[in-house]
Amino acid sequence: MSAGREGADMENGPIAAAAGGSHAHEGAQRLRPRGSNQVGMRQFNERVVLQAIRLHGPLPKAEIARLTNLTAQTVQIIIARLEAEGLVIKHAPLRGRIGQPSVPMALNPEGAFSIGIKIGRRSLDVLLLDFAAQVRERLTLDYDFPDPDTLFDEIRARLKLLRKSLGPKRGQLLRGVGIAAPLSLGGWQSLLGVAPQQAARWHEIDIEAEVQEMTQLPVALCKDTAAACVAELVAGRGRSVRSFLYVFVDTFIGGGLVIDSHLRSGATGNAGAIGSMSMGAALRGEPPRQLLSVASLFTLEKMYAEAGLDTGAAADARAMQAPWLPVTQAWLALAAPGIA
Repeated sequence: MSAGREGADMENGPIAAAAGGSHAHEGAQRLRPRGSNQVGMRQFNERVVLQAIRLHGPLPKAEIARLTNLTAQTVQIIIARLEAEGLVIKHAPLRGRIGQPSVPMALNPEGAFSIGIKIGRRSLDVLLLDFAAQVRERLTLDYDFPDPDTLFDEIRARLKLLRKSLGPKRGQLLRGVGIAAPLSLGGWQSLLGVAPQQAARWHEIDIEAEVQEMTQLPVALCKDTAAACVAELVAGRGRSVRSFLYVFVDTFIGGGLVIDSHLRSGATGNAGAIGSMSMGAALRGEPPRQLLSVASLFTLEKMYAEAGLDTGAAADARAMQAPWLPVTQAWLALAAPGIA
């Protein structure tokens, strides 16, 4: 989640968390990290070097110096320090060129680990990620609506399982826990068929504080749509597009707004929240339909249920297989034009 805060300022600084992707060369000119050769900039420059490798893939030291505007000597010192800390590793030398073969430096997936928690209205996901942002383990729990009396016990148990899976030595490399959750987890209870008193309980709960009590690791909370949007900005196609609207299709549809490579939250934190947008003129005697009423996975689940099918297929590959596929296609015929 720390990537969420720093990722919004990509052109002015690097990412300080284990977020990244496999698009090695996309967006090189858009999100080009720049370092400083001034004294006292050690941590900043380390992040700049790590971000350069994260954006471009394995790089020789000379190329790192060129991309970051750091001197060759500074890069040499930083790489030596990062290698000693186990955050970067050497790849096979590049031969066939004039002079000494260059040695690309890459992120060490085993250099650090983090845990990501997504608390959704329909499911819980707890992930273990390595320093190259690859998912090592995923623990999932499905439910009709999250019950705070049991949900945090489930999160605590999963945190223990993931830490245990790392073992004592690698467990020391866990750096933090990030949480993504809807801005108003107790909202839209009437559509979900949830009792008002059950939904209202979430208005009184500090999710970040509850998880922080379970661990000594730093914990950060981010709105789920913002977290997904920042992931696209940092590790996906967003690195090559300056301004875009990110569409987040979950239980309810939402979005994130990026302008000039910065995530814009808006005055109330709801910039990009497209779900409440009107679908057009209201029918006689009925309120106007909102986009979330047709382009949300909740609607797809209802259509599956009406067809006598397992609603859980909305979250996995069965949605594109028989007998769910015709229903999925019918939902897409409503959702896609609405989004457009």
